[in-house]
Order: sequence, then structure tokens, then C-alpha cells
Amino acid sequence: MESISGYRQLGGAQKESGGIFLGNQRGSNLEVVDATVPELGDKRGRYYFHRLSKSHQDKADQLWERSGFTITYLGEWHTHPEKIPKPSSQDISEWKEKLTDYDYPLILMIIGQEKNWLGSFYLGEVKTLYLI
Repeated sequence: MESISGYRQLGGAQKESGGIFLGNQRGSNLEVVDATVPELGDKRGRYYFHRLSKSHQDKADQLWERSGFTITYLGEWHTHPEKIPKPSSQDISEWKEKLTDYDYPLILMIIGQEKNWLGSFYLGEVKTLYLI
């Protein structure tokens, strides 16, 4: 959380940020051990973030190999310029389009100005877990 909470959109001109969660699957539990942050090549605006930089995949590949093939992709995070964030219809449609190949639950997080939305994606459904 430390590495990504610094990207909160507190000022009027700050752009959305995002990245991926990496970690271990332990049965039905997911353990996040790292996250990527925005990189050069990602497309960012006040109300959008598109992860385009190859560095997110490069980091995932490096951790996968270094961990003996146990650390893997666990989900996505991004920011919203809202006090209490919630997924937009665009967020939901992008998740449903891009995350369908995973046969285990994924973690989704939206970092807001005051609270964070935490959800999951599994079998084509987005579920709200917590507002933290």
C-alpha cells in the first residue's frame, strides 16, 4: 500500500495512475508481495489510465522466474479523483474484456482521495469486498 497510496489524486491536475498486483496464490488466499507503478509509456489523464508500458510485464516475468515460478499476476489497481471511489462503467467493461483468461479470483483496487475501493473479479463478475 505504501508504494501505491502516494499516487492518490489529491490535486486538481493530478492524473490517474495504476499498475498490477503480483504475489502468491495459497489455496483460496492471495498474498500480494509487490505492485507496479506508472511507467513511461503508460497513457494517463485526469480521468483515465491505460497500462501500455512493457515494464509491468517485465517486472512480472522477473519475479515469476526469481520466485521459482510462484509469484504471479494477482490483479489491478488504479486511482480515481473521488473521495470515495467506485468502479466506473468503463472500469467494469475493461475488466470483463481483459481479465477473462484467469481461472482464479483477481484483486481489484481503486485508490480514492479518502477511501479505497477493494473488489474481486472472478468468472466474469466484479464484486465489491470493502471500502477501506
